Amino acid sequence: MIKKFSAIIFLMLITFPSYANIVGSAIDIHRAYPSVDVDYDVAPVTTVVAQGVSDKVVSQYANIDIEQNKITIEFFAGSAFEGVSGSTFDGYVFRGFNGKLSDANLISSDLARSQVMFDADSIYVDLGGSFAANFKVVIGFTAEVVQPQGALTIRFTPEDSILNPSVSAQGGQLFFTKFIKNLATEPALVESFVYVTFPNGEVRNIDIPKTHKLLAGQSLTMQNWALDVKPWFPAGEYRAVFTAIDTLNGAEFYNTVKYFTKQ
Repeated sequence: MIKKFSAIIFLMLITFPSYANIVGSAIDIHRAYPSVDVDYDVAPVTTVVAQGVSDKVVSQYANIDIEQNKITIEFFAGSAFEGVSGSTFDGYVFRGFNGKLSDANLISSDLARSQVMFDADSIYVDLGGSFAANFKVVIGFTAEVVQPQGALTIRFTPEDSILNPSVSAQGGQLFFTKFIKNLATEPALVESFVYVTFPNGEVRNIDIPKTHKLLAGQSLTMQNWALDVKPWFPAGEYRAVFTAIDTLNGAEFYNTVKYFTKQ
């Protein structure tokens, strides 16, 4: 059932898509228990997002830093969470993204159990297990510019619903499903590709651009697309960006992001 193929890596000039800039936005941080709607122990904290750690705020046992595409929760004292059980939520809720969120996922966690959920306005971080000082939970998210109405919708999801895909130091392959749907009432000519941002900031196109003709309302699912992570790739955190370009409607860009790590 699984068809595996390796993406060919080559350098090319890339036109970068537009993402909503949440720097300057006010985000509310809730310490929530036993549900996402109940504030526990401390009052919600509001922070204005800035680049770097200048906007780091304290909520109960943690210092929390929100940046353009990442949230870092770092604990300065030890305790335990009781969440990720299916009945009790114990963790943090981040509200105030104003309909801009298109994705959120767990990048890394030092706790035994961690789960990230989201909707267009909020990110929910459910945690379980004990923690000590300097333990961290890192969440990646994408806040996108609202796309033009009546054009495309896209998804880029890891196979087997893995929250935090990773490969060993020897390299390997990660498998994703690409999805594109034409929401317009007219046919669309769509070009799609994937590019990757390396830990050092280098950007590489990692996919041969492909053109798809989609009738009005038609969708296209591309399963088991393989991202080939070479042994010589540096260790660290990567961003894989799936981009679709609606070439018949002003060359509009549509993007969704997934994070992965290499050991």
